[in-house]
Amino acid sequence: MKTTELFVEQTLTGFLVLTAGAAPFLSWEKLQKLPGEAKGGIDISSAAGAIGIAYLLGVVFDRFADTLLERINRWNRLLFAIELKEENKALSPDDPFPEDRLQIEVIHKGDEAWEWMDYIRSRIRIARAMTVFVPAVTLSLELALGLRDRPGLIRAVLAIVVAAYVGAFLASQILERSPHRLPKTYHLHTEQDCRHARAQMRAPTEPAFWLAVFLLALGLGLVAVGTAPGRAGMAAVLGTGVVLTGAGSPRAPMGIRDLELSGHGLHVLVGGIDPELVDHAPPPSARSFEHRVGRWTRGDQAASLPTRLVRRFRPGQRVEGLAGDGAGGFAYVAEGLPEVDRTAKGRVAVLSLK
Repeated sequence: MKTTELFVEQTLTGFLVLTAGAAPFLSWEKLQKLPGEAKGGIDISSAAGAIGIAYLLGVVFDRFADTLLERINRWNRLLFAIELKEENKALSPDDPFPEDRLQIEVIHKGDEAWEWMDYIRSRIRIARAMTVFVPAVTLSLELALGLRDRPGLIRAVLAIVVAAYVGAFLASQILERSPHRLPKTYHLHTEQDCRHARAQMRAPTEPAFWLAVFLLALGLGLVAVGTAPGRAGMAAVLGTGVVLTGAGSPRAPMGIRDLELSGHGLHVLVGGIDPELVDHAPPPSARSFEHRVGRWTRGDQAASLPTRLVRRFRPGQRVEGLAGDGAGGFAYVAEGLPEVDRTAKGRVAVLSLK
C-alpha cells in the first residue's frame, strides 16, 4: 500500500465526516468570502491543521465504515463462493474462495498484479467511505439549506443521525456474536452448508439495510418540515444524495465516469461500474459508454439535469475520461477509439463535436 494513497483516502473520509458535522453551522456569508480570501493566499498553518484533523478522523471512521459494512462484504463473498461451488469451480477443496490465501500469493508472485490489486482495494475503500458517510452529508446539507434558523432542531437531528449510526454499528457487532453470525467461505463444505448460508442472507436482518431506510425516511421528513423557500434545495440535495449512494440498478448498474464543465454545459461521461465495486455487475465494457451534456447554471436547485446525447461509443469500448480542448472538441481517455479525427500519443484520442 502506498503511503500517499492511504493518506489521501483517510483524509477524504475525515473531510466527509467534518462536512456532515459542520455544514449546518457554517454561515453563507463566510462561505461566499472564501474564494476571495483564497486568492490572497492560504493560511498554511490553518490548512495543515484542518488536514491533520481530517486525517485523524479518517483513520477512526474508515475503520468504523469497514466494520459497519462487514456483514454486507461477507455476504458478497459467500454469494461468490456458493456460485463457484455450485458450478464445480471451487478454488480449493477446503475453501471455494480462499481470498486471504490468494492475496498472499499475489503479494509474493508479482509486482504488477499486486499494484493492480492495491489499486482495486484503494477504490473499494473510497467507495465504502462514500457509501457510509454521503447519506450523513446529504442530511447535513438539507439542514443547512432549509432549517438554518432552527438550531435546536438541527442539533436534535444530528444527534439522531449519530445515534442511528452507532445503533447500526452495535447491532452488527451483536449479530456477529450471536447464532445469526454469517459463516465464512471455508465453512461451505456441503450443499446443506450453502443452503444454510443463503437462508441467513436476508436484507431485513441487516442493520446497514435499516440504517439506509431510516436515513432516507429522515431525509424525506426534513423536506416536509423545512421552510418553503428552502424546500426545493432540500429536495435537490436529497435526490443527489440518493443518486450518489445508489446509482443504477442491481442488474445493470451505471455510474458517472467523468465530468467537465464548459460554459453553461455540464458534460458527463457515463458507463458501467467495475465489478470489483458492485458484486455481479457486468463488465463496464458490456454496455455502451455515453458522452452527454446538459445545461447547468450556478445556483440551480433542480433535482435532475436533462441531458442530450453527444456521442455513444460502440459496445465493448471502454472510456475512462474526457476533457474539452477549448475549440469544440474533446479528448477521451480510452484504449482506442473508432472514427477519430486525429489521435495523440498514448491512450488519448481527440474527437471533434462539430
